Amino acid sequence: MSLIMITEAMKLMEEIDADFGMEEKEFIAQYAFRTGDTDLVKKLIEELQEKDADREKVKTKYMQLADKKPEWAEQIENLLIALEMYRIEEDKAVKRITDFLTAHGIDISESVVKDSDVSDIKNMISEAKEEPLKEQEVIPTEKAPAL
Repeated sequence: MSLIMITEAMKLMEEIDADFGMEEKEFIAQYAFRTGDTDLVKKLIEELQEKDADREKVKTKYMQLADKKPEWAEQIENLLIALEMYRIEEDKAVKRITDFLTAHGIDISESVVKDSDVSDIKNMISEAKEEPLKEQEVIPTEKAPAL
């Protein structure tokens, strides 16, 4: 059992370009966490991906393969799974924000985006917007006398 397996399961779903709803994604993540077996997770994803698959039967089949745990342990596992899924999404969002800001001339690292307060980042954006305006201001200069 491992949180790393959740990340692996998410990557497998992306590689296969699986079109799963949130319920299926959550089931796959829970199964990956419980089993820690990449091959079984891959088979689960493939079976759920089949067009004529009875998804409920597939889920039942794979749940029987996984060990049944006390309810409190399952609740903790579900919370850990949700936490890891949010971390993965947060990392993706931070990367997109960093890429977007860098593309628009604001040099910032992912760690700064992650550790900074939202208002600090907004201020950086506001300052970056004002800089081009300052550069565009025309400073009157004396004209050279005509000869």
